[in-house]
Amino acid sequence: MAAPIIIDDAEVERALAEDKVCARIMAKQLRPQAGDLVGVRLNLNIWKSRKVPVQTLHKGNGAGKHRQNAGFFNGTVMWYQKIVVVRDAFFNVGQIGREKIASGIESKHPIASVDGVLVDTATPSFEGIEVRFEPHATHLFVTLDNRAIRWAEEVTIYAHRCYCRGAILYHTEMTAPPKAGPSPSIAIL
Repeated sequence: MAAPIIIDDAEVERALAEDKVCARIMAKQLRPQAGDLVGVRLNLNIWKSRKVPVQTLHKGNGAGKHRQNAGFFNGTVMWYQKIVVVRDAFFNVGQIGREKIASGIESKHPIASVDGVLVDTATPSFEGIEVRFEPHATHLFVTLDNRAIRWAEEVTIYAHRCYCRGAILYHTEMTAPPKAGPSPSIAIL
């Protein structure tokens, strides 16, 4: 698999500086450190307004609920990054929020995150299995052949994609959260 085309750092910095909410949060200097538990998701506001892929990092907590289908996507926003690498990564989707988006009741908003331990690396790897999430099509994060993914040993998150390496666990009927509502899903369990 070829590495994705990576957007220039200057363009990301400019988009963050021009967005008032992002600038306010970045000014607090709450940047998480390697080893911190975080939830990672695409920043929808920057993507919609500027078409610049930036990841939002949410503060995680040690309660362990992210291991049981409850993500950090609603937690405190700490920082923004172009590319994020996490280990011991769980793929979480709020099913009620996903159903509201998929059915057209609500527009896109934070309902999903990749939750894991932040890794500090200057050279992220884009090797591995490519994973995506599109709430209009699926109720879970899925591989390119639509297998629902639950966990990965290490994940690089950039733009709309996750690149998973090492040990990988897929959802089964026993582990997948139940889909909320009638909207279809391409996820294969």
